[in-house]
Formats: sequence, structure tokens, C-alpha cells
Amino acid sequence: MPSSHRRYGDWTIERSVAEARKLGPSVQLLCAMILHDRPHPEQGYRSCLGILRLTRLYGAAWIDAAPLWTLEIGARNYGSVKSILEKKLDGQPFACTAKRRRGRN
Repeated sequence: MPSSHRRYGDWTIERSVAEARKLGPSVQLLCAMILHDRPHPEQGYRSCLGILRLTRLYGAAWIDAAPLWTLEIGARNYGSVKSILEKKLDGQPFACTAKRRRGRN
């Protein structure tokens, strides 16, 4: 195993979901979906760990709000969560995205 992958060797699906559960139900759901959607769940560890690490910058309450947005728009990855937090979209109502999506069709 390459050295860049060895650091994830002690992570399991259960551990990733358990760590996400500590931050809130939406984080748990997002991480579970990330791990489930990959052909090999191990491919989702890095994305989940990145989401968990965002807690250092934004706090647990903000981290639990952002995955609701990513799930609403169908974007299931670290970059989407980070972008939502950076742009402070997690505090806006979901109706805004539904209207924007309808306008593009």
C-alpha cells in the first residue's frame, strides 16, 4: 500500500460513520452515503475525514447544517461541504435552491 494510503489503514466504515455521528445526524447521513456510493468504500475515507476536519474551522453546529444543503443539491463530497461553509449558504433556506434549479430548466 502506498504511504499516502497507509494513514487510512486503521479507519473502517463503522469508525468513519461513528465519528460523523458525533457531529450530528446530517453529517452521519452524508458520510454514510459517500462511503456507500463509492465502488470501494475505502475511496470515501478521505472525503469523510476532510468533512470531519472542517469542524476545527467552523464548529460542529455549522458542520451539521452544511450536509443538509449538499444532500438537497445532490453533491456528496468534501468540496461541496467546504464551499457551502465558505459561502455561508448553510444559513439560507432550501427554497432558494429549488427556485434557482427551476429557473435553469
